[in-house]
Formats: sequence, structure tokens, C-alpha cells
Amino acid sequence: MISNIEINKSIDLEAVWLDANLQPLNVTETTFEIYHYDPKLPAEIKATLHEPYIITQTISDTLGITSVNDYGVSGMVSITSAITLELDLTVDQLAGLGCPPNDYVIPGTNSKVSIVSGNTMYALSAWELAALINLQASGYYAVSDDNGFLVLKTDTLGHYTNITIDYGTLNPIIGLPEGVSATGKEVALIFNQQPTEMVQMAIGKFVYPDLYLSSTTYESFKRYYIVYRTTDPNIGLEITKEEDFVLVESIKPKLNFSFNK
Repeated sequence: MISNIEINKSIDLEAVWLDANLQPLNVTETTFEIYHYDPKLPAEIKATLHEPYIITQTISDTLGITSVNDYGVSGMVSITSAITLELDLTVDQLAGLGCPPNDYVIPGTNSKVSIVSGNTMYALSAWELAALINLQASGYYAVSDDNGFLVLKTDTLGHYTNITIDYGTLNPIIGLPEGVSATGKEVALIFNQQPTEMVQMAIGKFVYPDLYLSSTTYESFKRYYIVYRTTDPNIGLEITKEEDFVLVESIKPKLNFSFNK
């Protein structure tokens, strides 16, 4: 059963060991550990400069990317491509491509698209820039993060995937020089609490009081697992109990509460 626990709160852990007759099992010690899983991820590179991206047609509108993807049955595929942004499509906030509205304009003007010193310039949000990139991208795709930074990701997941920034005139605009590279990740088991000894309160009953679930160690809305371990004195083998919980943000002030088996 999954329990919801508020992040940045303290909880009490309790493990009770019983024998086949539901009598306290006389074990000598119990440990607990807490872990979670990080998912398999694509290779991704995040721009170091954020929106608005001021792009000049024919001067700062090309992007070169090499991507390596694991397509399973088709094997590993490496694609090197250079694209030129179709900036002429930038009309009315690119709403037709699903981009949220914005009020970015070319500095010194009141317009999103303006001719300055004979050059056509465009003020794009990260969403708009990503939409234009995705019209031509192959082996990778672009998104905007929540803070207005462009992010480039491989099509597939795992540690065989890779993405590299090649030469492009867009590089200085997004703050990514040629040669910047990233590799994807496999599913990873992450220990938030290594095996820790609990305190015996009675025969077969062990506790660990006041465990603080800090937001510096734990993450809201992520599922965590607790494993209790001991040795059955009758058979000399390790036995375990498991629980899991999801951390949630506090909605309103409330008392700390315990999470017990």
C-alpha cells in the first residue's frame, strides 16, 4: 500500500516481526534502508542562455547536431545534420505550432520581427525556437524547460545514446559552443538512506524515530521504498518487510505524523 507523506516532515519507522503463530519473533537486530529509482533518460543538452533568443536571418540561424540513438532491432544510428531555421514561419507567436503567447520584441523596437541595419531579426521564446528546430530535427528534438531555456534531447533513451553540438551560427545565441556533448542514462537504483540499525523497543519490535525527510535529499511526488531486514533465529535466514511512500507538498499546516507498518 502506498502512503502519502509530507516532504520536510519527520516520521517514525516501526518494524514488528511475528512468527507463524503471530507471536513476537525474538530477533536481535533490524536495519532499514530507503531507495528510489531514477528512470532511463535520453541524452540531453540544456542551453546556458535563456529566452528571448534574438536571431538574425542568414547570420545566426543555423544549428548543427550529431545524435546517436539506440533503435533496438535497427541498432545504433548516428545522424549528423545542419538545419537552417525557417524563421519566415514566425507569425503571430507561432500559435499554430502550439507555442504559448509571449511579448518578446527586438530590442529598440515594438515588434517581434524587425529589420535592423538591413537584417531581419526575430525575438523567439524557447518554445518557438524549439518548434522551429523540430520541423527539421532528425535523431533529436527540442523542448523548452519551465524557466525558458532551450533543451535538446535524443529520440531514444539509455547510456548508448549521445548528442553533440556541432558548428552552427546559432551556438552563441543559445550559449552552447561546438563540442558540447551529453550521454543518456539507464534505470538507476538510488539509495537515499543506506542500511541503518533500528532501536529495539520490545521482543520483535524495532523503531527508528524522527527520520527527517528533507527536500535536499528527497523529492516531491516521487515514489520511495523502505526495506526492513533481520535474521530469523529459527532458520538462520534473512527476512524482510517492505513499504513504499510518495512525498507530497504541504497543503496546509498540520502536525507531524508517523509512518508505521
